[in-house]
Amino acid sequence: MEELRKSDFYFDLPEELIAQDPLEDRSSSRLLVLNKTTGEVEHHVFKDIIDFLHEGDCLVLNNTKVIPARLMGVKADTGAAIEVLLLKRRENDIWETLVKPGKKARPGAVISFGDGILTGTVLDVVEEGNRLIQFKYEGIFEEVLDKLGEMPLPPYITHKLQDKNRYQTVREELGLTREKASQLLETITPERIEKIEKYYRNIPFDTAKYAGIMCGAYRAKEIMEQDIFAETVALPFENRSFQAFKEYDRYLTHLYGDYMTPPPESEQHPAHGILFVDTEKPYTEALKDFKTE
Repeated sequence: MEELRKSDFYFDLPEELIAQDPLEDRSSSRLLVLNKTTGEVEHHVFKDIIDFLHEGDCLVLNNTKVIPARLMGVKADTGAAIEVLLLKRRENDIWETLVKPGKKARPGAVISFGDGILTGTVLDVVEEGNRLIQFKYEGIFEEVLDKLGEMPLPPYITHKLQDKNRYQTVREELGLTREKASQLLETITPERIEKIEKYYRNIPFDTAKYAGIMCGAYRAKEIMEQDIFAETVALPFENRSFQAFKEYDRYLTHLYGDYMTPPPESEQHPAHGILFVDTEKPYTEALKDFKTE
């Protein structure tokens, strides 16, 4: 197989052709159509996609949500500006992040966001220079993030996004009704509505052959036969019973291979923590003084 290089994906993108703001009418977004047989390229709008769907086609729907993962803060001791981009939650309130400038975010550094509404302590430097940061805050992290965070726009987008929801994909449940389909594509042609209903109902999600977590940590390995998740079974653990996939062996083998053989001791790194909570306290109080071990 020919080796892929990043340079294979380089292309000239004229600045004047970069859309700085998403269209209010999302169905009028541009649609580029490539004819795989002839190589011919055509320009359309998104609502025309129905005209290019045929019997047996696979339609992949993206219903993920982008979080406001870009945080602008200052170093607590010097006031130096620091930008933090959340990449992946490791455990509890510990996130793997990108930090700029990284030289100001050595282990032990404390970063303040929103005049102290949120603070983060750099715990460690991991692969590729990413930082592990433990956050402290009052209340619910997602609500704090929604208040302080910005959408992680690519560098060629220079306009500040006023409405965070404008950056989201159009998310709808499968099995569209005629009314929902009409609102989604804003088409007035009855034939188009009939056509999209046909494709949505042709392969319902609950009878699809495959299922997957498209933004999971293991990327393409997260896609597997859907029947793995179809049934659950109670498994005993520490004198308690927990529900698990009946096909847990297939699931774990798919992700990890021989998951019953521990890795060498030098590669054994715990990925989960234990959260102790006093159930007699309100959860807002418990979040302030929880401990892990």
